[in-house]
Amino acid sequence: MSNPENKRHTVLRFFRKYGTLVALGLTVLIFALFAPRFVSLLNFFNISRQIAVLFILGVAQTYALIDGEIDLSIGHVAGVAGIMAAGAQSAGAPTMVALVVALVMGLIFGIVNGIIIAKVRINSLITTIGIGQIAYGITFLYTKGAPITGLSDSFMFFAAGRLFGIPIPLYIILAVFLITDFHLRQTASGRLLYAVGYNPEASIMSGLKAERIKIISFAITGLLAGFAGFIIMARLGSGQPTAGPGYLGNAIAVGFLGASVLREGQFHTFGTLVGAIFVGVLVNGLTLFNVPYFYQYIATGVVLLGAVMLAAAGKREQMIKNL
Repeated sequence: MSNPENKRHTVLRFFRKYGTLVALGLTVLIFALFAPRFVSLLNFFNISRQIAVLFILGVAQTYALIDGEIDLSIGHVAGVAGIMAAGAQSAGAPTMVALVVALVMGLIFGIVNGIIIAKVRINSLITTIGIGQIAYGITFLYTKGAPITGLSDSFMFFAAGRLFGIPIPLYIILAVFLITDFHLRQTASGRLLYAVGYNPEASIMSGLKAERIKIISFAITGLLAGFAGFIIMARLGSGQPTAGPGYLGNAIAVGFLGASVLREGQFHTFGTLVGAIFVGVLVNGLTLFNVPYFYQYIATGVVLLGAVMLAAAGKREQMIKNL
């Protein structure tokens, strides 16, 4: 390899490994210099509230990506799960029962996705688009397109409450990160997810039950989507039938951004957390600059494309190394 090519390879490898962290650092620096309100404890808490749902859905997507798949239904599943939780609360159910309803709804959709993909062997892209449309249809069938009101303070506490002066969403982010990171890094089932996702054929030949692992992966994805749906409705203060699907693009973005954090082309929850913070900081800073929302969509779209390209390049590099 010639010297210029070697330098180019070194630069590309650096960005595949640290690209998201560099982008986050530069974004924070720019906003800190030109938007004084950005650097404040209040704004930090605002960002934590804004990214809680995004991070949870990002982790849900990360589980699918680790398994070598993608889930395009998580926004719709979050929406229907949140609506059912709001409906349960409106009918008189306690908040914790409503939370269980959301989790069970998400889990059911996740298991259905996993069974169709693993057992029927239909592509995850097609499967999750179809399941997402079914979930969206159920949402409107249940609500007739009208919002569900009557949520209690204890329900909304999950999104707007504080404990020791710290917003509850910050505790939720920390809890979801610690639990999922421990599962993926420290448990046998977590390590098997990586094994199946990296090389499913070799996993099957070595005796691993790839189908069952894939179903478990999508079950966790659905469970997390259900929890995110509950938080969405808690944040809105009512059950909004159109809430949920709008989070899909950014959830995919933070999952792919995570593959450019410390590990080349490998999806992991710490990377997803950094990706969620980056997207949250970007949107928050643009809002402080009064940038119209449609430009924010363009910005996050560019971020998604860049993240996917870096993740793909990192994965190719890993495959070449293992040849």
